[in-house]
Amino acid sequence: MTTYLCDANKEVEDREAPQQLASTFMIGRWTFHSYKKSHDDQTLIFHLHEGFQLRRGDETSKVEMNLRKHNPREFLFSPDNSQVAFWGPIEKNEPWKRIALMQLSSISNPKHKIIYTPPPNHHPFGMEWSPTGKHLYVVEYMKEMIGKKDGLVYSILSRLALNGKKTELFRTLGKIDFFMPPVSRFENGQGPTGAPYRLVLGCENGLYLVDPKNGKNQRLSKIPAMGLHNLEWNPDPKKNQLLLFFRNPVVAPDGRRFQGLYKVDIDKMDAALKSLPSGGTLDEKEFIEQLHQQRNIHTLWFSPKGTYMTWASEDAIFFRRPEDPTEKTAVIEILDEDNNPRKLKGVSWNHEENKLVFSADSQVWIYDLDPEEDKDKDKKEEEEEKKKKEAEAAKGEEKKPAEVEADALSEEELIEKITGKKPEKWMIAEFPEGFVAEPEWFNGKIVLSHYREASEEIRKARSVGNTKASAPKIRLRGKNATRR
Repeated sequence: MTTYLCDANKEVEDREAPQQLASTFMIGRWTFHSYKKSHDDQTLIFHLHEGFQLRRGDETSKVEMNLRKHNPREFLFSPDNSQVAFWGPIEKNEPWKRIALMQLSSISNPKHKIIYTPPPNHHPFGMEWSPTGKHLYVVEYMKEMIGKKDGLVYSILSRLALNGKKTELFRTLGKIDFFMPPVSRFENGQGPTGAPYRLVLGCENGLYLVDPKNGKNQRLSKIPAMGLHNLEWNPDPKKNQLLLFFRNPVVAPDGRRFQGLYKVDIDKMDAALKSLPSGGTLDEKEFIEQLHQQRNIHTLWFSPKGTYMTWASEDAIFFRRPEDPTEKTAVIEILDEDNNPRKLKGVSWNHEENKLVFSADSQVWIYDLDPEEDKDKDKKEEEEEKKKKEAEAAKGEEKKPAEVEADALSEEELIEKITGKKPEKWMIAEFPEGFVAEPEWFNGKIVLSHYREASEEIRKARSVGNTKASAPKIRLRGKNATRR
């Protein structure tokens, strides 16, 4: 697997060739990703078999560390990007999962320390930063021993200060399936925030909202609390909205079957609860909406400012404003020579929310929702349309424009209806073998993972002790030109 940095320039003549940042053989699938980037687009971490590599600007350093039994490895940048929390190195006579904190003031000689070593019978399995950056949340299960035999199993959610002090917030008999603070509030580079928030947590006896200060919780009984594949908070602190994705069908306590993608508006739910008469029943349609019924989603995001809900299957990318109706859902596809959709492996927004990058098989595409060259044209058309309406109104001839069914609109027409702009797309690179995934914006360029079959190279490397992979040739394309 190889990490590249690609130029997003539309004009091929002005576009730099992709730059290889790191490359390693992956035997045994010991990681899900090739890299992790900081929220401020300054630092990159590359996964290596015997540790990891750090990069900031032109400076790089390798850190040898035994992390192979951790999958996922969980390199989590703090909201201010000064530290990284991760599962500590595997060491003899130490618990498997310990929480380590690495300082990033210098990447040439990064220092780390273990801030949490679980006591006997405690087994951490998940952690996340708080939006303030002052502490972490850790979830673990605990086996209560009865004599020399295993007894009850509890799951515990705790707040962990950076000095290692742990405060228990929530405990339940059985399994905690997932939990999540609103990390999207800082993941797009906004930095730490002190805005109030709650944690969402799912366990065997219900879905809960938990107060991070005191552990007070509120149970959401109508939504399944187990079997969730992915969830995302709206990054806008003024909008407490969740996206929940159930890959496999799950039955709620009231018997309703959930599958696919749902939007849950916590603010509307709170308002409905306050106005609910004694003994009344909540109408879940007021705050729960199914966005996508199929179970083929692999990517789920809000855009950086929370303007759009975004999800992707292997065949298409979808996005929509949370307040818009279903028919205003944009759909983007990339078709091959036989008019079949190419397989999509990742999509992300830039910080300004006016461009998307996505990978389709071996290709990398930019989708510009606000083309610079069209701005003057748009302004002129708006002025002409305004004058036309004013003239019609003066004559009493103003008419309501006919509504066009979403299904009758082309991809570009539908996106223009949603964003008010005419989009433009172009391919920035194509790899002759393998596939690309995880494209993300990084200082105006694109960082991505390239995966290709290397079994023959691995066989040769094992026989001669050489672990350097040769970089593939990359085809670059502009709008009207091709070069190698």
